[in-house]
Amino acid sequence: MEKETTKVGSWMGLVKIFLVLIFLPVVAIWYVWKKTTWSKRNKWIATIAILFVLLLVIDSNKAANEKSKETAELDARVAALENKLEQEKQKSATENVENFKPVAEVANKEAAATELHEVISVTDGDTLKINLNGNIETLRLIGIDTPETVDPRKPVQCFGQESSDKAKQLLSGKKVSLEADPTQGERDQYGRLLRYVFLED
Repeated sequence: MEKETTKVGSWMGLVKIFLVLIFLPVVAIWYVWKKTTWSKRNKWIATIAILFVLLLVIDSNKAANEKSKETAELDARVAALENKLEQEKQKSATENVENFKPVAEVANKEAAATELHEVISVTDGDTLKINLNGNIETLRLIGIDTPETVDPRKPVQCFGQESSDKAKQLLSGKKVSLEADPTQGERDQYGRLLRYVFLED
């Protein structure tokens, strides 16, 4: 169907060219010379005018064709660039899918690679003792400060016992992973190891 439409369009174009460039000028010149009572001088002027108009039509048609050709080339370039961009986007999307790892999978791998340490005892809500590669270390939790319960210089503070009991409930007999914080230093003023503590889960 598209080919037939193209053929009809090309035939119509040829008919227009024939009418504009050949038939009409010939008829006009014939009419000037055979049907008018003008003088020879006026007939020559009319003939030259017809030929001049014909040249103008040919020139404008040529310019329109060149412009149409340039537009077609520009459209082809734009289409090629859009196609290339689409291919790059698809390629990038494919690479992202291939490189994507579910959060749970990453977390599981990280957890598997993390070294676990046994909690030996819980001193109070923010202090415990752990087995660190065969050595018993006193560890002070980073990011938590609970009321005192075992400081000989102070009485048991409000909710100190509750926080100690909760820490024992959460950590006693468990295995934990440790994470340092470079902004906190390695140890506190009492020589306790400073670490974040994470349960296995």
